[in-house]
Amino acid sequence: MIRGEKVVLRALEADDLERLHRWMNDPEVIYWLGRRTPISLTEERRWLESERNPLKDLQLGIETLEGQFIGSCSLGRWIARTAALPSVSRSARKSVGTAAMAPAR
Repeated sequence: MIRGEKVVLRALEADDLERLHRWMNDPEVIYWLGRRTPISLTEERRWLESERNPLKDLQLGIETLEGQFIGSCSLGRWIARTAALPSVSRSARKSVGTAAMAPAR
């Protein structure tokens, strides 16, 4: 777990699956990720299980300091210190995306 001033970055858990699935089927998220179609719950589960491989990008959940799961981010080539921008739920977009990147600096 990595604690910042506004958010906590943590491992994604199986309990996050339904919320991740809902977010990944949000039309705005589909648009900004460049996807064309919605994703099934089964596909989302496969993705979450496959991302536990330490040789892949590091996938993290974003929580408020109060423990509310509000998004996820990917640290691509995390050993080389590069990162993908965080994906944050609509209800939590008040500068939290920027805060999610702060602990990784």
